[in-house]
This record gives sequence, C-alpha cells and structure tokens, in this order.
Amino acid sequence: MNVDFAITGRYVHEIKAVLQSVGINEGTDYDALPFSPASRASGQHTFAFHNKQAALEATTTWETHVKQRALLHR
Repeated sequence: MNVDFAITGRYVHEIKAVLQSVGINEGTDYDALPFSPASRASGQHTFAFHNKQAALEATTTWETHVKQRALLHR
C-alpha cells in the first residue's frame, strides 16, 4: 500500500526517525520509493508499506508529530 507524505527532501530523515521510534522500520514495514522529478516538484514522498495496518499507523504517527511540531514553533 503506497502512502504519499507531503514532505520535502529535508524531512525524509525526520519521518524515518519518527516512524522508527514507534517500531515502524524501513525494509521491514515499508520501502521508501525514490523521488521522481514530479514528486520532488510537488513535495510528495512515497513510502510503499507492506501492510495496511503499518500504513495507517505511520500516517497517524506522522500527522500527530507534525501537529506537535507546529505547536512548539508558535
């Protein structure tokens, strides 16, 4: 199951660290697909999750993280 995250290249390391902190690991639970010129231009980065549950957990975890980060930078 592919999930597109609206992130630029500089946040790729951050999202991977956030996902790993909750036990969602690259290679085991998902594969990061390379940026294409179109995805880079649109700010989308796609992860191919191996199962739907991991995709749902990752999406929820990242959205929560982004909201908390925004509150800290107010």
